Amino acid sequence: MDIGGIQSDVPQTWDEVRPLLRSILRPATYASLLKPGDAVAWRIPATQFLHELVAIDRPEMRLIVTMDNTATWGVTDVDIFTAGRENVARLNPVSANEPGGGMFVDADQSSYITSAILTPGWLASFAEPGGPRPLAFMPNEDTLIIGTDDPQEAPGLFDVAEKMYLESERNVSPEGFTLCGGQVMPFDKAGPHPLRRRAIQARTCAAVRQYSEQAEFLKQQYEEELIEAFVASTEVLNTGHGMGSVAVWGEGVIYDLPEVDYILFMNHDGHFAVPFAVVVDLVGIQPTPGFFPPRYRVNGWPEPEVLAALRFHAVALPVS
Repeated sequence: MDIGGIQSDVPQTWDEVRPLLRSILRPATYASLLKPGDAVAWRIPATQFLHELVAIDRPEMRLIVTMDNTATWGVTDVDIFTAGRENVARLNPVSANEPGGGMFVDADQSSYITSAILTPGWLASFAEPGGPRPLAFMPNEDTLIIGTDDPQEAPGLFDVAEKMYLESERNVSPEGFTLCGGQVMPFDKAGPHPLRRRAIQARTCAAVRQYSEQAEFLKQQYEEELIEAFVASTEVLNTGHGMGSVAVWGEGVIYDLPEVDYILFMNHDGHFAVPFAVVVDLVGIQPTPGFFPPRYRVNGWPEPEVLAALRFHAVALPVS
């Protein structure tokens, strides 16, 4: 079990804590749904919906390393992430791997196998010479699935990973990871592939679940603190060329928008959809600091000339 926040039994010196540090991969929402005064964890985004954090390995629990911790130890975030990765690499040596892969389960939560793909060369060691690229999934905290991106094999891997992700309370990610230029990359960012749509579907699955959890937290927080902003929900739809995510920007309301595939502009005149990257470019919206996954605060309706440019870039989506 991972615990964030105030940690009374954290080692007080760097020499004590360094061998106990472990890199862990967790959903972007993990240790980020904070109230004022909560401790802030160090994190490195691996994708929009998957972050690397560092845990202190204790017999009874894992404690997440916070900015207050590093101040106490007199070290930097680089120090803790370096130590965390090195310790995971020692637990999961590249030399122990053989081509082929399979399903690896960290039954007693001691091997940190789901973080092993952060070790240089570790995922590559499962590749068959001249064969397809390795493909890895971390659907929950204790399970790592490794296969290949062969178009005959990979669809089944995506199916299993998504099912495990959706059924697990300790979920991590339904997204696949492979190699591109020798580097571990999200499958949807690793170049053209016949199954790239499946990778986008996995990303959409992560978006809907994490933004839903974040929205529930923010709505309660805004109600308690009397913050007048509408937390936009994330919906999934079949775009006609694969699954995608969409959120509504309505006129006359302050919105916290999720970073989705499409924004649906809606007022009394009707509606139209625009790719999110185009909205960012034309409107100039920026992510609100401290939101993981990111959200964008919009305080009004776009000016007429901006709205006209947005309409020019509108795309046809099957929305009613």
